[in-house]
Amino acid sequence: MQNTIKQIFLAGAGLVSVGKDKADKIAKELIKKGELAVKDKDKFVDDLIKKAEKTKKSFDRSLEATVKSILQKLDMPTRKDIKALERKIAKLEKRAKK
Repeated sequence: MQNTIKQIFLAGAGLVSVGKDKADKIAKELIKKGELAVKDKDKFVDDLIKKAEKTKKSFDRSLEATVKSILQKLDMPTRKDIKALERKIAKLEKRAKK
């Protein structure tokens, strides 16, 4: 289970790695192949980076929903549940000291 989550996370990290340098390399290759005009390079790079950022945000939302769903199915306590238990324990400890 952890391995699957780790693989999903790494795949998402790969989507983000389309930085300016990588986008420039892709654009140069397309120019070399004649599939992109030199004058369109900057717009292509900007569009590619924007799409990568949008994909990353979408991936993050999807990953968060998946993890939340898995935790619910496993009946795992949330941070909120744990904090509530910690408060109850603290109250009980105070009572026990009296």
